[in-house]
Amino acid sequence: FASSCPVATPPCFGGGGGVVEGKGNAAARLRDSDEDGIMKEKEHMTPSLPLSPSPSPSTPPPPPRAAAALQQPSCRSRCGQMRRGMGRFLLPLGKLKGHYPLLARSCLLLFVRGFCGFPAQFFMFKVLQERYGYSTLEVTAITIGGGMLSIFAYVSAGKVSDHVGRRPVLSIVYATYFLFLLLFYNSSGGAFTVISWIVFAASMFGLDVLNNAIVSEIFPTMARATASTISVVVGVVGTICGIVTEGFIFGYTRSHWTSTSYVAIPGFACVGLVWLLPEPAFQSLDEGQ
Repeated sequence: FASSCPVATPPCFGGGGGVVEGKGNAAARLRDSDEDGIMKEKEHMTPSLPLSPSPSPSTPPPPPRAAAALQQPSCRSRCGQMRRGMGRFLLPLGKLKGHYPLLARSCLLLFVRGFCGFPAQFFMFKVLQERYGYSTLEVTAITIGGGMLSIFAYVSAGKVSDHVGRRPVLSIVYATYFLFLLLFYNSSGGAFTVISWIVFAASMFGLDVLNNAIVSEIFPTMARATASTISVVVGVVGTICGIVTEGFIFGYTRSHWTSTSYVAIPGFACVGLVWLLPEPAFQSLDEGQ
């Protein structure tokens, strides 16, 4: 009965070809599903970048120079910055409001002092050697002696003026300064020349401390530094003008000693200019001064 009834073998259990074909199709489907899963996983892990919009053909990008010009401030903005900077620079001058006449008198005093006195200070060592014939060692010795006396005058000038007053002491020192300046430049040599040089140098240092004191003390605290700075600058301008004038006179006299003496003679006016300033020695230096 078994031999007479043929048995149909299904494809999955049949011959070898059917089995191999079934296994191959299953492996292909498994491979495809794995690849699809990997691609989806990559898409999920990779962030999507926003696409930059493409420039419109109707609005082309500006050229480099135009872009730089757009980034720079406008002319009106620059003018405003300059005005604000100038206002900050001139702000200290506004604090001098009401004190301009006093500032003018202070500047006049220091201008005359620089114009008439500093040319003589410029040549004070040169004249010892070239006119009076002192050697370098002798000039050094005179300088040391004069320097020691100058230190004493520098310290004592301010202390004496605290008790007597700035103006009396300053006027006496101005008279001594210009008097011994002329005596030194027009002496005939010897001991008197050395003494006149030492007194001239000592009074020079005394003038420095007294001028700084009186010019700073006659102004209120909020304007004191500004007024002192302006006065000193005017004094430097006077020094330059005095040296130029001395050189112009030298073209006619051919002697620095004579031309320096001519420039120094108007300096005696400082004795009177000092009394145009208020006396600060016995007054308070509060802000309301």
